[in-house]
Amino acid sequence: MKKIFSQFLKSILSGAVSSLFDIFFLWFLTSVLGVYYLISSALSFILSTFLNYLLNISFVFDERRISSRKIEISGFFLISILALFLTQILMFIFVEKFKIFYLFAKIITIFLVFFFNFSLRRIFLFK
Repeated sequence: MKKIFSQFLKSILSGAVSSLFDIFFLWFLTSVLGVYYLISSALSFILSTFLNYLLNISFVFDERRISSRKIEISGFFLISILALFLTQILMFIFVEKFKIFYLFAKIITIFLVFFFNFSLRRIFLFK
C-alpha cells in the first residue's frame, strides 16, 4: 500500500509538470496562434503525453509489467488515446454546453482524466 501511495504522489507531481506543459501549449496555440481550441487541446495533449511517458518511466514507476519497451510504449499511448478521446469530449461539453473558458475547462478536465490515466497505467503497464 505504501508503494502505491508513493507512486500516486509521484504521479501527481509528474502530472502537474505535464499539465503545465499541456496548458501552456493549449494557451499558446489557441490565444497566440489562433488555432481552434479543440485542435489545440489535442495537440497540446499529445505533446504533454511524450513528456509524461518520460517522467513515468524515469520517476514514477520503478518496475514494469511488460519487458518489451515497444509493447510498453504502445500500451502507454493506447491508454493516452483513450484519455485524449475523453479529454476532447469533456472539453467540448465544458466549453460549448457549460460556457466555461477553455483554459479553466482544460484544468477541470486534467483533474478528471488524471485518475483514469493513473489507474490504467498502474494496472496494465507498471507495478
